[in-house]
Amino acid sequence: MKTQHYTESQVLYGLREAWERVTGIDDPFDADTQIDTFMKADDTWDEIDFADIFRGLEEFFGFACSDDEWTGFFGFDIAKRSIDEWNQTVAPKLTFGALARFVADRAPIIASFDPITVFGRHCASAGVFTGVQRLAETHARHTTTTPLTGTPDQTNFGGTRL
Repeated sequence: MKTQHYTESQVLYGLREAWERVTGIDDPFDADTQIDTFMKADDTWDEIDFADIFRGLEEFFGFACSDDEWTGFFGFDIAKRSIDEWNQTVAPKLTFGALARFVADRAPIIASFDPITVFGRHCASAGVFTGVQRLAETHARHTTTTPLTGTPDQTNFGGTRL
């Protein structure tokens, strides 16, 4: 069975939440926004550890990626050679849309709401139910424990059982 992946627009939608969680920046952006310009506007370009961004996005979207892939995407090897060359060749293409495509190529879909076959018939309702169930199970695996009680913090869904 072929692994399904999110579309660029789906990842871009989630990327807004992920970016805020990872960087603390909640300024709006779209697919055409250059990442370096966006980060330089609020002085985070030189302050933030890109490894934190990489790992945070991997965790949020549920994939793993090598540091070589990340540094290749951001063109860090070109920046080491010449910042002027990086500004001319990499920066214009380093957009949130490009980042969304990069993530979409690597992040498998957690849940699908497409119809599934039940007793030989396509059933849209069963597909939605199965998708919601997978989301709840995934959320349960990613819940945190509260520091005082050590119990799972499940305030978003109110539990994992449907």
